Amino acid sequence: MIRSAMCIAARDKLVACRLSVYRLVVRRLPLSILAAATLMTTATGQNVREKTIMRVFWQDAASQKLSYANLTASSRWNLRRGWVGGFPQLDASTQSLGEMVAADGQVFVSVTAASDAAVGGWLCLDSGAFEEPHGNHTHWKYTRTPKVRQSELTVGRGQVSGLKQHGDTVVHADSTGACTLLTPGQMKFGGDRGIRRVTLPEPAPFCMLDGQTLITVGEKAGQIVTRNYRLTDPLTSRTETAFEGGRLSGVVHNSQATFLSCDGGINRLTTNSSGVVTPSTQINEPVSGLTSHLQWVLGTAGTGEDARLCLKNATQSASAITQLPIPGPEGTRPLVPRVTLSLGKRFAFVIQQATSPDVGVQEQLTVILLDPNKDKDFSDARIHRTIDLGTQLAAKAAARDICFDAYGRHAVLTSPAEGVMTVISLSKMNIVARFRVGGAPGRIVSVGAAEHFH
Repeated sequence: MIRSAMCIAARDKLVACRLSVYRLVVRRLPLSILAAATLMTTATGQNVREKTIMRVFWQDAASQKLSYANLTASSRWNLRRGWVGGFPQLDASTQSLGEMVAADGQVFVSVTAASDAAVGGWLCLDSGAFEEPHGNHTHWKYTRTPKVRQSELTVGRGQVSGLKQHGDTVVHADSTGACTLLTPGQMKFGGDRGIRRVTLPEPAPFCMLDGQTLITVGEKAGQIVTRNYRLTDPLTSRTETAFEGGRLSGVVHNSQATFLSCDGGINRLTTNSSGVVTPSTQINEPVSGLTSHLQWVLGTAGTGEDARLCLKNATQSASAITQLPIPGPEGTRPLVPRVTLSLGKRFAFVIQQATSPDVGVQEQLTVILLDPNKDKDFSDARIHRTIDLGTQLAAKAAARDICFDAYGRHAVLTSPAEGVMTVISLSKMNIVARFRVGGAPGRIVSVGAAEHFH
C-alpha cells in the first residue's frame, strides 16, 4: 500500500512538471504557429471524405445551354459544374432545348426549331456516370466527363419535338412525321445499333410504344386524333379515332391502356380485339400532363386552394378517379407530379407554381405519401409534408423542375426566376443546401446515386 501511494505521488509530480514545461513553451511560441496549430486541429476534426451524391444535367431556359454538375457532400455541400463535351451551341432566337430523359447511364435531349429553316432533332449524351460491379452489389462511379455520343440534328424537323420513355425505349417524334425509336442499352455500342427510324403517315407530337404497336396522339381540326400502327416495314395502319377534347397536355400508356390529359379532362382509351378505340372521360376539367407509376396514372387539376392530385388505377377501367386535395397558395397551379421511391416509401412531389409572371406570389412544394400501408393501392394517399419555396422574385423563363438520385435519398429543385438550385433531403424532407448557378435553370434530370467507399 505504501509503495502504491509513493508511485502515485511520483506520477502526479511528473505530470505537473510536464505541464509546467508545456505552458512555458507555449507562452514563448509565435502567435502565427499557435494559430496554425489551431487551424490544423479544426481541419482535422472536419476532414470528411468528399463523395458524389448524384450527377445532374439542367437546361438554362435563357441561353438554351446545357450544364452538368456533380452534387457532392463532405463537411459541406458542393456543386461542381462542368460542360458537356461536343454539345452544340444553340441559337436561342431560333432553337430551344426540349424534353429530357435519363436512361441507362445516358441522357437524351430534344431540340425544337422555331421555324423550318432552323435545326432541330435529338441528342444522346454519355452521362459519364456508371455502375461498377462490386461483389453482390454495385458502386456508382463518376470518373468520365459527359459528352455527346450521338445526335440527329437537321433542318426542317418542324416546330414540335417530343421525347418520351416507354419501358426500355425512348421515342422521339417531330411535326414532320419523323419518329425515332432509341434503345439506350444498345446505343452504348455506337453506330446505328439501337436506333430505328420510321415515318408516320400523319405527324403526331405524342408517340408511345406498346410491344410491336406504335400509338400516336395528336390534334387535327380541333379534335384529338389517336392512331395505332403495327411496327412493320413500312408501317401498317391499324385504327384511327377522333374525338372532342381540346388542347392536349400529356399522354401515358399503362396496363395496355392509353390515358391522355387535355382541356376536357382525363380520357382513357380502350382498344377492343377488332382494334376499335373507345374514349371514356374520367374527369371533366382541365388536367396537367400525366405521369405513371406502377399501375397508377397521376395528374393534377385545379388551382390555389382547390388544387388536387388525381390518381387512377389503370388496370380498372370502371373505377373512379381518386382526387386528393392539395391546397396551395392563392395564384398558384400544381405542375405534373414527380414520383420516387425513397427508403421503402413512394412519394409524389407536386410543385405549386405561380400562374402569372407577377412577382410576390408564394410558391410551395407538396409531398404526398402515395402508399401509406404499402399495399400498392394509392387510393389512401395523403399529404406528407409541404415545403415553402418562397415568393416569386421575378418573371420565370421556364417552369421549376425536380429530380432525384437513383436511391431516392436526395432531390434537386430548380428555380429559374432566381437562378438557384435547391437540395432537399428526402429522409428529413427539408432543404439542406442552395446554390446560385445563374441563368434560368429549368428542366433537370439526374444520373447515379451516392458513392460508397470501403
